[in-house]
Amino acid sequence: MTQPWEDDLLAVGYCPAEPSIWLVEGLLMYLSEAQVHSLLSSISRLACPGSSFGLDLVNIKSLEYEPYRGYFRFGSDVPEDLLSPYGWEVEVTHPGEEGANFDRYTWSFPPREVPDVQRVFLVKTKKNIQ
Repeated sequence: MTQPWEDDLLAVGYCPAEPSIWLVEGLLMYLSEAQVHSLLSSISRLACPGSSFGLDLVNIKSLEYEPYRGYFRFGSDVPEDLLSPYGWEVEVTHPGEEGANFDRYTWSFPPREVPDVQRVFLVKTKKNIQ
């Protein structure tokens, strides 16, 4: 994240005219807000319509809890609002919800409208066809 990487990706054969799949898991919460937006901007520039992007996010409340305080630097309460301006159609689930359970979760998260709850979002996106 601190060094340019886009030109290196293009130099090894990445073709931005072909749909691609991007996965950013377990990273964004450790970056500053400026770094998150820089990364999202770069990925969005390199991804053509029809590309997919998967990521996980924590909400802002999660930044306050020990042992994450000081380690987690970025959270979003509305992943749709974070990604839509970059041209992504967004689908959000919580671990344990339908389509994101995988027979691992024996509890369910409260609905998103319930305030003051730590949350993890699993996000699937598709680059808008222009």
